[in-house]
Amino acid sequence: MKTPVPPFVALIFFLFCLQSAKSQFNNQKFVTYTTEDGLTDNYVVKVVLDNKGFVWAATRNGISRFDGLKFTNYTVDKPAGNGLRSSWITDLAVDRRGVLWVSTEWGICYYDEPADRFHYINKPNDMVVLYKAPLLLQGDDLWIATEHGLKKVNTVTNTIFPA
Repeated sequence: MKTPVPPFVALIFFLFCLQSAKSQFNNQKFVTYTTEDGLTDNYVVKVVLDNKGFVWAATRNGISRFDGLKFTNYTVDKPAGNGLRSSWITDLAVDRRGVLWVSTEWGICYYDEPADRFHYINKPNDMVVLYKAPLLLQGDDLWIATEHGLKKVNTVTNTIFPA
């Protein structure tokens, strides 16, 4: 029969584990970024990391790309025009080829890095994406919940199919 661990020994062990866990968190540094730092909006819906190390933040006022030093913002108001039809971004996803996909209230678009702009794969007013419905990547397919049902997008051919 095994001898139970004395309560004093268990308490010492617990305190040692607690101190070890606490010291791990003491080494962590958290930084908060806001609109004062260049973020498009303080209400962030989703954050993803792409294959090149950029952090993309979806907000109610567009998309912010963070390179570790500064933000580059993409909104409808941008004078040069970046392709976004709506600044209300509902979700982000990065496919296995490293392409950033974005759902907005007016459809689905992807980021074209060489052109530094977004391209929609649906016509204007042709697709209304459900708010708070997440994008789901499955292989080369991107699943989207719309007002007219579930849609599937082939991310290689940019073709939309009804589910």
